Amino acid sequence: MEETILRKLTPAEHCLTYFTENGGNFLYPTTIIIQSKIDLFLQKNKIQDSISIWKNLHPLLNCHLRKTQDGYNFVTSSLQDDFNNIHFVKLSRSINKEDDWKLIHKHEFINPFGENDLLWRLFVLELINDPSENVYKYAFIINLHHAISDDSNNIAIIKELLSLIENNLTQNVYVEISNERLDHSKYEFEFENDPRLGQKSEHLQFNKNEEFVPIGVPLIYPEYLKNNSPRNDLEDQDGEYVNLNGEIYSSIKDLNDKVSQSRTGYITRKIPSEIFEKFVQKCKEKGVKLNAVFEVISSIAFKKLNEKYAERKCDDMKVNYQVTINIRPFLNIPNYVMGLWIDSLKNEIDLNFNDKTESFWQSEFWDLCHGLCKKLHDYIKERGFLSPVKQIELANCAYMLENRFKLSDIMVHYSLSNLGDQTMKENGKLFEIKEYYFGLSLEKMDYEYGLLSTCSINNESFWSFSYTRDLICDQAAQDFLDFIQDFIQKCV
Repeated sequence: MEETILRKLTPAEHCLTYFTENGGNFLYPTTIIIQSKIDLFLQKNKIQDSISIWKNLHPLLNCHLRKTQDGYNFVTSSLQDDFNNIHFVKLSRSINKEDDWKLIHKHEFINPFGENDLLWRLFVLELINDPSENVYKYAFIINLHHAISDDSNNIAIIKELLSLIENNLTQNVYVEISNERLDHSKYEFEFENDPRLGQKSEHLQFNKNEEFVPIGVPLIYPEYLKNNSPRNDLEDQDGEYVNLNGEIYSSIKDLNDKVSQSRTGYITRKIPSEIFEKFVQKCKEKGVKLNAVFEVISSIAFKKLNEKYAERKCDDMKVNYQVTINIRPFLNIPNYVMGLWIDSLKNEIDLNFNDKTESFWQSEFWDLCHGLCKKLHDYIKERGFLSPVKQIELANCAYMLENRFKLSDIMVHYSLSNLGDQTMKENGKLFEIKEYYFGLSLEKMDYEYGLLSTCSINNESFWSFSYTRDLICDQAAQDFLDFIQDFIQKCV
């Protein structure tokens, strides 16, 4: 099949592709744990039929990247009609049923796409198969190239796939797709006044000594957060992941060896439902959004992390972080339309206060949260996502990366993403979402510790933290989430 160039990558998409080209793995594995009323492995053909419909609704799922003299382009793939990137697997001997998904999820952080691969990969992993109790549990693990999707988008397109599968299984007929939905599919290639388009500033000048740092020169981070302790994710290394025909996808040992040696670490944490319910109610009473509260709590936790490992007070510390903003609502683009439609607010918190006093958690803490809420809204109001300034900024960033430079002030300690409530009320006949996790591969990202994300499901909250192991050790990452847990309890 002859390749057809569909469109050139926008500057924002190109920025993310740059890291992959230079040895990084800018990947976005996402896992949704679902409980089903039927055995999905007996319905493989119908699931594949649903995936075919899903792919037709998302042109970017049928592409791969090709670099020309004019830059990167999305091109049609000869692989668009096969299912080689879809794996139905289970463990020949379970580690801990509920956690069987974690090793594949972690491996997907370091499993890049080949030059001619489609830009996504899907695993349907069986966790529980109990016909006597009519209980079936699965992990849907999807890995997406960051150029075709972002954090707020991943959950929406997976839920759309689950909806198509459920309709196919319950109605047993082809589901007619509305013309409106088909029109939305075109947004992935054509969108009027796309804010990601633009040309770099004609006056962009490089000042290597003051404004820019060459790519490849690691920024200086506290040595006390690093260590050389062995990395081992699973003590029990027996067993294999096998497909429906009994063929081996991979052994636990092989995946564990790769994960243990990688730069990207990944951990999760569940906030007890009773505490989280009180936490949400407290935020409502105070009139602040969850994201602002998470910003303050995680920044204080980062301060405490440094104090623990530095063995000294860090009262004069300032924490730099980023908050992702979904710009679809500003452009009237539905969430299920794939693409990179986010912006980031870089923020800083001065941590010169005493968080050990009761008055801090009753008063000062909430004042900080209110201030951050206002700051974010002011940023959104003033930014103007369709403005020429925004377009030039993105194009400048892509140009700097192409020339192996980055802004020296881009250094952040972590990024924060709050995805809000992720129920599946529109379905509910066959599937129920139980948990949801995602993270970002940070290979070759020497200016950021990691991505901290939260997701609430039916008044329960789950933390995911993907981090750069060369900058922060595994135990320090776990301590970071432990501190956050402690502070959530304090603020309620």
